[in-house]
Amino acid sequence: MNRLPRVRNAPTSVVVVVVLALIATVAGTAVAGPGATSSISQTKTKRIAKKQANKQIKKKAPNLKVARADTVVDGAVTATKLGTIVSRTASTVIAGNTVDPVGGATTASCAASERAIGGGARWLGGSSLDVQIKASRPATGNGDAPVNGATFTRWRATGLNRDPAPQTLEAYVVCLQ
Repeated sequence: MNRLPRVRNAPTSVVVVVVLALIATVAGTAVAGPGATSSISQTKTKRIAKKQANKQIKKKAPNLKVARADTVVDGAVTATKLGTIVSRTASTVIAGNTVDPVGGATTASCAASERAIGGGARWLGGSSLDVQIKASRPATGNGDAPVNGATFTRWRATGLNRDPAPQTLEAYVVCLQ
């Protein structure tokens, strides 16, 4: 019976890399252990982070221009120029068991010197699930929907009440004074 001679295998490159990584890991924790301190101040760290963030912004949006508060150009909208935002409401009671598919409607209006910038509608009180807001939209002086690009001063809401009890529909308009 012949025995095969024993062949000794040399370590593979994977084994060598793993051993080196283990040595580097152990040595690295010894160098940067709990007692290690950083030589970079908090101010310098923030400056480096800001510089890197600005590089990324310039890379992703090279044409981005942001004005500072003290350098706002003429004609720009600022909080002082914008004015005060207020809401105005109007409501109507819609009888119960409405069979008319249109239901009831109400329109909230801005004051004469104000301009509408938004609005909405809601049902007041009660917890009936048998009510529906049919429409909630901007409206012109006569109640029509404004044409594309037109300004508006009102908000109109229509609703349907199939609940047996009367329900109150409220429209609100957000106005710029």
